[in-house]
Amino acid sequence: MAASSASESLSRVEPATLPGPPMSVTRTLAPPPLTLPVFLSAPGDATQREVYERAAQPVVRSFLDGYHGTVFAYGQTGAGKSWTMSGSDSPADGTNLGIIPRAINEIYNIMEREAKRYTFEVKLFMVELYLQSIIDLLYTGDDADRPALAIKKERTGNVYVENSTVVDISGKDNLNETYEKALTHRKVASTEMNAGSSRSHLIMTILL
Repeated sequence: MAASSASESLSRVEPATLPGPPMSVTRTLAPPPLTLPVFLSAPGDATQREVYERAAQPVVRSFLDGYHGTVFAYGQTGAGKSWTMSGSDSPADGTNLGIIPRAINEIYNIMEREAKRYTFEVKLFMVELYLQSIIDLLYTGDDADRPALAIKKERTGNVYVENSTVVDISGKDNLNETYEKALTHRKVASTEMNAGSSRSHLIMTILL
């Protein structure tokens, strides 16, 4: 990830104490080494709320201002990507909610606040990358008729997944239900490091 004003990264790591200035993580894959700048760091005891506010909230608010935004979780199996992005709805006070449900809540809170000034239309598509294939998680037809998906780029520079299912969202509850239903279609298999590893990469895209 290149360092720029539009692209920042947060490292959520152990141990819980990380004194000093922003660091960089260097991992030698092949010459030359790959260096990933880390602009923020979250200690191991950082709460879900703290991670959201530091890593995702600015992106969500810019998205509602009309900008493209991406929050990307990267790490080895068992590192906590799913926990950071999805979290858990237990306890009921929302303490353990991850980035995605918190982002959905904030999007709809702001939309409700601005409802007298603007009209909002929300759409969603969700795909996963699994074994070099793109799978539509919202497709409801027969597998025999499942269309081939392909990543395309418009002349405007927008990237989209051709033939993916795009659904209209009627409200926050509908978005949460659609998201949870799509998750049940993901590829899951155990690994030595994670009994519930997804073994795939999830892409959830909200269109506003």
